[in-house]
Amino acid sequence: MDASVASSRKSAPGGRMAPARHRPVIARFLAILSLVLTLLALPDAGTRAETGYLAPADLDLTALLALPPAAGGDIEKAELRTLLDIQSTRTDVSAEAARADSTRSVFRFAGVFGNGFTEQALPETKALFRQVAKDTEEITDAAKMVFQRTRPFVTEPALAPLLVTPADGSRPTGRTPSYPSGHSAYAAVTSILLANAVPERKADIFARGREFAHNRLVAGVHYPSDVEAGWISGTVIANRLLHDARFQEDFRKVRAEIRHALALP
Repeated sequence: MDASVASSRKSAPGGRMAPARHRPVIARFLAILSLVLTLLALPDAGTRAETGYLAPADLDLTALLALPPAAGGDIEKAELRTLLDIQSTRTDVSAEAARADSTRSVFRFAGVFGNGFTEQALPETKALFRQVAKDTEEITDAAKMVFQRTRPFVTEPALAPLLVTPADGSRPTGRTPSYPSGHSAYAAVTSILLANAVPERKADIFARGREFAHNRLVAGVHYPSDVEAGWISGTVIANRLLHDARFQEDFRKVRAEIRHALALP
């Protein structure tokens, strides 16, 4: 037997070698398979942060926040009067804005930045802030379940919250307890992070964040002290995030993406 033939047969699986005409096809298949596996291994904007940055076990808000005002006490009664006053001046425009701000999205801040601040232009930003919203909600919900403050519209029948009425026509009760306000926490953490990305717009960013939080009062779904505790919570969460190495790495990319979309240096 020719030595070259014997050598080639030994190199094939099972002692046999694929016919020569099949070898280019196999090579192309292996190259495509390698490329697909490589692409699957790359993190994308939609999955990069899905494991989360902070969990309730990392930050116990009940150790940081004051107790909510006592049910039926003078402070709560004053807060209910404030909510009724806000409700009495609520317009169709302010009601629509409050309903829109029930969505926890960084793109509710788009009015601060203009046309370049869109989901299409900012996929990394969308993914990171979506995860921040999830982390913030989980942390504030854990505190709510400890404080167990009843929603104001449950306590005060004269309040007409901007919520979907249950199918049976009964008054809504709220998905979670009232204190602290998770939306207000999200408003604070988002304001702080955006201001770190675009410090040139800091005043406008914080004004929008405060409006977002205030709209929980316009909606009649939180007490003023819920909103303030929520803002404190969001500030603490933002501080923890900005000192987290993994978040810092992702946030650098988001900052660059935002500034590029806004044509900022």
